[in-house]
Amino acid sequence: MFKMDFENYFVKYFQSNNYTKWSVLEALRYLSNNVDFTSDSLEDISNALKNQLKILSIHKSVLQVAKNKAIKLLQNLEETLTKRIEILNFFENQDLKFAEVSNTYRLYILIKNKLMMYYYRADTKSMLN
Repeated sequence: MFKMDFENYFVKYFQSNNYTKWSVLEALRYLSNNVDFTSDSLEDISNALKNQLKILSIHKSVLQVAKNKAIKLLQNLEETLTKRIEILNFFENQDLKFAEVSNTYRLYILIKNKLMMYYYRADTKSMLN
């Protein structure tokens, strides 16, 4: 996942939501609904969110009250991402979701390989008889 991909989703989040509803947690939820990621991507996500909030805070076509909201979110971003319990829980859930998907996929591959070996052996036996 490239940083730019995260940033594009944040652009869409902020464009599609009224500034009164903007929050870091909701932006992360929006991202989660569109992209698979884990806490390993926290730095890239933080940078993408920071960049978008900076743009919103100075953009000429953004209302001043929306700029103020972007500035407030930007000023508290690092602390929000690293210390707020609901954000930490969110990333923990993302990690668990990814682990479940990964384990399910691994199990699928294991079963698929076992079945292929079984059919290969059965096919080989029938050819020898």
